[in-house]
Amino acid sequence: MVFSLLAASLMGQNKSAPVQFEWEILTQLPLAENSLIQPGLAGSFIGLHNDALVIGGGANFPEGPAWEGGEKVFHDDIYVLVKNSDGKVSWVDKQSLHLPFNIGYGVSVTTPEGVACIGGMDGESLSKKAFLLRWNRQNQEIEVEFLPDLPVGLANFAGGIIGEVIYVAGSLEENERKYFISLDLKNRSQGWLNLDPWPGAARTHMVGVVQNQGENDCFYLFKGRMKTDNAVSKLLGDGYVYNPRNQSWQSLSNGPNSSGDFLSSAGTGIAIGANHILLLGGAEGFLLNELESLSAEISNTPDNVKKRRAIQERDSIMRNHPGFSKDVWAFHTITETWVKVGQLPSGSQVTTTALLWDNEIIIPTGEISPCIRTPDILIGRTIQNLHFGSLNYLVVITYLLVLVMLGFYFSKNQNSTNDFFKGGHRVPWWAAGLSIFG
Repeated sequence: MVFSLLAASLMGQNKSAPVQFEWEILTQLPLAENSLIQPGLAGSFIGLHNDALVIGGGANFPEGPAWEGGEKVFHDDIYVLVKNSDGKVSWVDKQSLHLPFNIGYGVSVTTPEGVACIGGMDGESLSKKAFLLRWNRQNQEIEVEFLPDLPVGLANFAGGIIGEVIYVAGSLEENERKYFISLDLKNRSQGWLNLDPWPGAARTHMVGVVQNQGENDCFYLFKGRMKTDNAVSKLLGDGYVYNPRNQSWQSLSNGPNSSGDFLSSAGTGIAIGANHILLLGGAEGFLLNELESLSAEISNTPDNVKKRRAIQERDSIMRNHPGFSKDVWAFHTITETWVKVGQLPSGSQVTTTALLWDNEIIIPTGEISPCIRTPDILIGRTIQNLHFGSLNYLVVITYLLVLVMLGFYFSKNQNSTNDFFKGGHRVPWWAAGLSIFG
């Protein structure tokens, strides 16, 4: 009991991260079919199947950023990264792998049956389509199986899988309507089921992660943003958890000691260990709001002089954008607290999907500043902090000394095996119960 209390006190006072991360570039996205450069992609479908990393679709600016006249292009290319017998990785040399259509900014969920690709957009409309991508190692081919359509087209939303049930949460900017729906992969004929949405504000560009909260796996929904009437986004810092056992949502604590009131959108999240969720980077929103205000001014002002000035200012911000947040935050699902555990080596890759591949964090491609993507596939490896510390040694030594003193004191009353094993039947029931509980 003494040791437990002291250890708990130590853990509460220790602000350093128990785990550190070492980041490096694993590889880079190869050239697409009939392409001379690979600028990278944002909003791709990303997942694992048959021990292969599958990346499909997404959007970029192949002819240059918007301030140079480039336009956003949506793609259907599929890239497959496999691990070789020597532990190194290589891209499957096939440029003939394609999605059924050009699409991006949907939800990717890795399932035992394949990578579930859900919703998204093509630059003109939101998609209701959902399908599985399977990697056939023997034939070196991607197999596509369509799933039931969504009840409504969604993009820039979040999802995860608990058991065989896929859950997705999203909102429509046009009316701020919230959707929380599920699909049972073992009972696909019933289609997507409408569930009660989270109790907080409508949002897009949020993070959704499945993790255990001490009893069972739950769906966690964090952060995000939503455009207001003046076309400027309001960034959100709250979070919610959905428990499939009682089919209900609960607001996550966000008090003064939780450190969880930071704002973020379009970042990546991943479950780590038994009860932690990592939130990797994201857009903090300050420059985003400036760009949105300038875009609204450009669209609404009839004054050509003001319009040109706003265009120049907007393009200057995008051209000199410093990148997105590098912060890595850890959320503990039992204590419901946030702790900053480090930083990414450079600005974060947003509008992408982070995943665990053989216990290593993989962050493929993504957007690193407005209109700019990266072809880098980032890998993060954990470095365990093995330093025990003088205070921890003091606790252990004190605990052992207390045990020795207790043993010496009570040994004077031991005259038989009955005394040694059963305390001479002198131990009261409540003391025995506390001992067993301890």
